Amino acid sequence: MLVIVGEREELDFPQPDSINWHPPEVIVRSLNDEPVLGATWRCSLGYEQVSVTVHRRWSALIGQAIGLVIPTPFSDCPDLVQGYVESVESRIGFSGHAELGVDVMISGIVLASGTVEAQG
Repeated sequence: MLVIVGEREELDFPQPDSINWHPPEVIVRSLNDEPVLGATWRCSLGYEQVSVTVHRRWSALIGQAIGLVIPTPFSDCPDLVQGYVESVESRIGFSGHAELGVDVMISGIVLASGTVEAQG
C-alpha cells in the first residue's frame, strides 16, 4: 500500500488485513433535537501481524497528514484518501508465539460526492 507523506515522500507499507470506516459522529443536536453530524470520517487499518519496523514507521507518522489509496465506504474501487494519522495502537496475541498486531487510525477524512480530501 502506498502512503504519501507531505507533497513528495512516498512510503511503501503492507496492505492492511482490515479496513473499517467510521462515519461522522453527532456533534450537537439542534433546538428541534435533530442530530447535526460532523464533516469528517475516520478509518482504521488493522494489521494482524507486522514487523517492529513497520510498527515504528507508522508510529513516526502520528500527527502527520498523509494520503493513501484504499477502497472507500461507497465503492470497492480504491481512491486517494487524505487524512491525519491519529493513533497507532499495538495488540499482542498469543497463538503459540507472540504476534505484534497494529491498529492505525486515520482521521479528518472528508468524503463527499466522489471527492476525498483532508479536513484539519
